[in-house]
Parts: sequence; structure tokens; C-alpha cells
Amino acid sequence: MIDFTDTEKLAKLARIEVSREELEALSRELGTIITYVSQLPERKNTGGENTDVHKNAMREDVEPHESGLYSDTLLKASHRSEGGFIRVDKVLKQDVS
Repeated sequence: MIDFTDTEKLAKLARIEVSREELEALSRELGTIITYVSQLPERKNTGGENTDVHKNAMREDVEPHESGLYSDTLLKASHRSEGGFIRVDKVLKQDVS
């Protein structure tokens, strides 16, 4: 289902360096995984358990609190704050290569 060329393209997209031997092994493994995953929708519920994984777990927001009610408490509890906002370290770095 997935050939060597596709696996090689996936490795390039993932920006990982993989040897030819590893690519061959990954091609076989990915094929097996894709075959298995494609069979999952066909699985029958035989144990009486709920297998419906597409249920909405959201609840109605029936009594929302007043906007800003907890802002001061959260700002005081934060490590750093500035101008009414929680200050965090920069987590994204620009690639300069």
C-alpha cells in the first residue's frame, strides 16, 4: 500500500534523516499499520461496550461568570505579568538556516 518512494517522501517532509535500510523496514511497517487502521471502521461491537468514539463531550455553558471576575487572581498567581497579561517566554524560534 505504501512503497519505498512514499516512505522516502514522508521522511523528507518530517525532516528526518533515515538510511536506505531503515526506509525499507519503515515501508513494510507503515504498510502494515495503514492496513490495520483501515480495518478499524469495520470493527463490530461484540462486547456490549460503547465503541462510538465520535461523541460530543461538550457541555452547555449555562451560567458563565462575569468577564474579568478572576483576572486579578490569575495575574497574581502567575510567575510574571505585564500590562494586565500573563507574560510567557518566547517558544517559537525562527529558522535562520
